[in-house]
Order: sequence, then C-alpha cells, then structure tokens
Amino acid sequence: MRHGVGLLILTDIPKIGRVAVMQIRGKYNSEEKRRQYFAGGCQVTIYGGIQSGESLKKAIFREAKEELGKKIVSILKRKKLVKLTEFKRGQESGKIYATVLNYKFLNKICFGPDTAGIKLVTPSDLKRSVDLSKLKFGVKKHTLAIFSDTKKALKLAFRIFSPVDLKD
Repeated sequence: MRHGVGLLILTDIPKIGRVAVMQIRGKYNSEEKRRQYFAGGCQVTIYGGIQSGESLKKAIFREAKEELGKKIVSILKRKKLVKLTEFKRGQESGKIYATVLNYKFLNKICFGPDTAGIKLVTPSDLKRSVDLSKLKFGVKKHTLAIFSDTKKALKLAFRIFSPVDLKD
C-alpha cells in the first residue's frame, strides 16, 4: 500500500474572500515517467508519497518544493499545520493537513512540471463539484473534479479555519 501526505492551503483574497488553493493535476508525471492519472482534476495544494524513513512534515516540505518551489517551503516552515483527515482510496492511504497563508504567497509559486496550475475554490464551489474517481474521459475545463475524500477535507477546512486578519 502506498502512503501519502497532503497539505491544503487556504487564503483570504481581497474581493473574493476565503478560498482553498487547489492544484490542477498536469498531464505528465515526471517522477514515474508516464501520463498523469486524473489529469485536469484537482487535488489539495500539495500531495505526494511518503518516502521510506521520511517524517510526515519532511514529506510535506519536499513535496512543496517539488510542486510549488522552495520559496513556499520557507513560508510553510513558519506555519502551524493542522491535521484534517485520513483516508484510504484503493491501494493508497493518506493524511491531509491544512494551514492558512497570506494571499501574497501566490506570487511566490514556481510550479513543478507535473502541475497544470491552481484553482481557487470557495465553499459554494463545492456544491458544483464532481467526483473525480467517476470520470472516465477526462475533466472539462471549468469543472471542479475532486476525489470524495478531498471534498471532505475541504469542507472541514472551511469549517475549522474562519477568516482571520493575516499579516505575513
């Protein structure tokens, strides 16, 4: 069984409000040298496997560097990460954490080759989401396609983290 860890980053954007920053899955998996499964779907901001002997926090920071760049890691190291959920999906189990960052972190993102960008998701967007595991022919451009365990983590994160005054 593969074990993974993810981080959901929330932020408050002027004129939009509280959003979850979701990563859009790219078309290529550079680590495994193959097409990406569920391309075009969304996942938590950072997600990946835990390597042998690696702590959860080190795995999150490594994945953050690979997927969003080292500037994001230096920001994350100063933040508290809150455990949201644990899940099992097929041959994979995982833990999802969350944190809130000032929206200016978005300007510091340097995407890795497996990422197709970000999608800003509000609580009301969840009502229109579709289950990514049930899509057989890809994801339409303006569809929020997420796994059911990701939706559960998003709902919980929006409940736990009420908007606050963020100053980084």
